[in-house]
Amino acid sequence: NPSVVYAGRCYQTYTKPGVGSVAACYDLRTGEVYYEIPTADGGVTPTIVSYSPPGPGSVPGAVAQNTYSVELLAISGGYLQKVDATTGAVSEYSIAPLTGSGGTYYTNQQVMTIQDLGEDAGEERYRLIKWSTAGTSRTFASRVISNTTYARASWVSTEYEDSATEGYRFHTYAHIDYNVGIGVTVAAHGWNGPTAVYERFKLQAYDLETGETLWDLAVDEPIYSRSCYVADHGKIAILTQNGYFYAYDLATGTLAWKSETMSYPWASAGFGAYAIQSAYGMLFRQAYDGIYAFNWDDGTIAWHYEAPSLAAYESPYISSVDGSGIYPFNGGATIADGKMYVYNTEHTASWPMTRGWGLHCIDIYTGELVWKIANPMTYGAIADGYLTAANSWDGYFYVFGKGQSVTTVSAPQTAVAKGTSFLITGTVLDISPAQEGTPCVSADSMSTQMEYLHLQRPIDGIWGDLTITGVPVTLTAVSESGEYIDLGTTTTNGYYGTFSLAWTPSNEGKYEIIASFAGDDSYGSSAAATAVIVGPATSASTPIEPEEPTPDEPTTEEPTTPETPTPEEPTSPEEPEPETTTETPLISTEVAIAVAVAVACVIGVASFWVLKKRK
Repeated sequence: NPSVVYAGRCYQTYTKPGVGSVAACYDLRTGEVYYEIPTADGGVTPTIVSYSPPGPGSVPGAVAQNTYSVELLAISGGYLQKVDATTGAVSEYSIAPLTGSGGTYYTNQQVMTIQDLGEDAGEERYRLIKWSTAGTSRTFASRVISNTTYARASWVSTEYEDSATEGYRFHTYAHIDYNVGIGVTVAAHGWNGPTAVYERFKLQAYDLETGETLWDLAVDEPIYSRSCYVADHGKIAILTQNGYFYAYDLATGTLAWKSETMSYPWASAGFGAYAIQSAYGMLFRQAYDGIYAFNWDDGTIAWHYEAPSLAAYESPYISSVDGSGIYPFNGGATIADGKMYVYNTEHTASWPMTRGWGLHCIDIYTGELVWKIANPMTYGAIADGYLTAANSWDGYFYVFGKGQSVTTVSAPQTAVAKGTSFLITGTVLDISPAQEGTPCVSADSMSTQMEYLHLQRPIDGIWGDLTITGVPVTLTAVSESGEYIDLGTTTTNGYYGTFSLAWTPSNEGKYEIIASFAGDDSYGSSAAATAVIVGPATSASTPIEPEEPTPDEPTTEEPTTPETPTPEEPTSPEEPEPETTTETPLISTEVAIAVAVAVACVIGVASFWVLKKRK
């Protein structure tokens, strides 16, 4: 996971095969690597984003138009290191006589550290030095803001044996509320044996500016873990092994409240994460039966989130609400943008892996689930609306956040008659690098879609009862006169990303058809346009009705008496004059036969009359 994210770029140190450790910079949204500089060659990964205020205006009284500038910093090995955000080039500035990290970067461009001058310095042994990271001075003395006597050796945690009671030890951790300027150390007092059982704890508060002790207090209550207390809102809250918190006023040391007790047995007995968070007026505890939110004002439980198991007997942990199976939480969490990101795990997870474990996004105000994705991914940096997470189950690094979309639309490319319906079609697709060209889907279907595409889950869920739905698309027609016509809203197909809508135009002309996807929490908006021509309506022609046939009148044939032919005077046939033709006339077979028969008849009649005269 990246150490810092700035301007959409992630900065991280990782091991590159064949090269070794590199200081890398890559794009948060696409994963494109901008540079990889081996640490052996001077590569440095920044750990601090510092904002430099603008300088005074050039004209007195004028409104300054300058804005804050940004520096990426790392402080280690006795050096202040400034890293170029684009190239990774490093400028180093010695902070000697300070060593190591040079103290605590506690506010913009300011670091505080405690310097030990040794026993010979007497009362001046410890010095509180405030120094600035601004500028390019290579002389550390010029960076010092203040250098005062301090009453304490350190702010950080220490561990030491209790010399007064053999066999016992203190684990001392310091917590600071910078808003009130008070720090407090919590010393966990326990038996230094095989079990290292905590028996009680001791608090000591001090003024952050002077190091002077304000108060101290011993409490006969076993703490749960040295990692489970936090200073905020002018109080320090400490988790005990009995399943509740004690909160003490930082200014006076008085008990502000004792919280409500978490549920038995998977929380009140102390089962849960070695972690705690404070944000939005609440403090949070991850336990084996869910996540608890406590109000800083009075210690009441604001909400309790449980993660139901996918099937009975899949988890040994039981809900205190209805006795059903639930998944445990035993890791920390990160909080940003009103949401908590947390994953399922156990102290010592068993194998095979529990299929229902995952990464949860929870509404910080209500404790309700916003979304969940399979596999208990370890959260990383959050910036620019994107969450980074590493998945140890598949070895991939994921980035969650709003993706880009692209919309297409088409309409008939030939003229459409007025009053005739036609179909407008198109697509709305996801063009995020991880799943470019896949359908955009609804928020309700997002986990199913992502698990199917990236985590080898069934497209219809593990029980085969889920349907992926698409996103809404609004269609609008714009006439040549500028009139906008709302054609309606349709929903894309969740599996293909396609949409269609029928429209029947009532007027002629050219129309621009616009398809727009407004976007949502998952996708950015997109739109596309096409055009269609609407011509005159088709004229209605009068059909020609066929005439009814008139029935023929029946006729009766009368018998006829054959007539005796009247003899004709014989005549000598005249020879036809030959005609000059350029081509032989074509005579059909039927005509030729008819002519031959007629000639034969004429010859026959002539012969008859010749014979009759001779008689």
